[in-house]
Amino acid sequence: MIRFILLFTIAASTLYSCQKPVDLELEEGEQKIVAHGFLSPGVQAEINLELSFPYNSGVGGDTEEITNAVVKLNDQYGHTQEFSYNDSIRSYVPVNYMNILPGEVYDLKVKVPGYDSVFARTRIPSKIKIDSIRHYPVTVDYRELERYEITFSDPPNEENFYFFYTIGGSYNHFYSDDPLLQWDLVDKDYIVFSDEIIDGQKYTIVIDYFFNSEDSVSIHLQSLSPEAYFYFQSINTQHNIHEFPIENVELNIPIAQPFQIFTNLENAVGIFASFNSDVKTLPAPE
Repeated sequence: MIRFILLFTIAASTLYSCQKPVDLELEEGEQKIVAHGFLSPGVQAEINLELSFPYNSGVGGDTEEITNAVVKLNDQYGHTQEFSYNDSIRSYVPVNYMNILPGEVYDLKVKVPGYDSVFARTRIPSKIKIDSIRHYPVTVDYRELERYEITFSDPPNEENFYFFYTIGGSYNHFYSDDPLLQWDLVDKDYIVFSDEIIDGQKYTIVIDYFFNSEDSVSIHLQSLSPEAYFYFQSINTQHNIHEFPIENVELNIPIAQPFQIFTNLENAVGIFASFNSDVKTLPAPE
């Protein structure tokens, strides 16, 4: 999968019926299926399946891999993509080709022996392109930084959700006081936001980036399906309330104690969602 691996219009009665935050309280000895999977055009899908250990089992945050599941992906036209377990990457990967297309709906179906069938649905969002990037050096609190102004155009009259991040060499954090980026402290690997205050507008995100030894930086703007947005927002909420350790976050978050993290999975926890990416890579300033 990509680094943090990496979400439309379906009637609320069908899409949102299975999207909910969960307050997971495992009974003693109970295990829960934990599934993580993201779809994106041009990216090979991977589905990670594990069994959580109960928080009072003494095992800590570890999980047990599931290697004997039947995993299928169905598109809205009745085509099926089957998956098999790949031991080298410890995930399920496709055994046949399916074209993942923006605007189309995909259903994930998982059957693990001894457990109820798992189901989730996502619609692939459209790509939102980066229109332009302007950059120049600045000094902030005696630090020499490179300021980037990233402009994109939000489609009007529809809800859109975004995941923004940068990738450099040894340093991937960025700084910003941009009002659109509403997390408590924007000094992170990534940020998620909605278009609530910029609907239909051309908008410029402003960030400051510190270059160390890297010779370039990649700027990623991903449009997210709603369930992906809610998932990441719930992680941030959990972090703010309970100091949940999400720096250098990985998507496969072990379930070891009671928590509230958004899931759109039936009979499991985790996330099945989608994204569509636009990426611009720029050389480091001289």
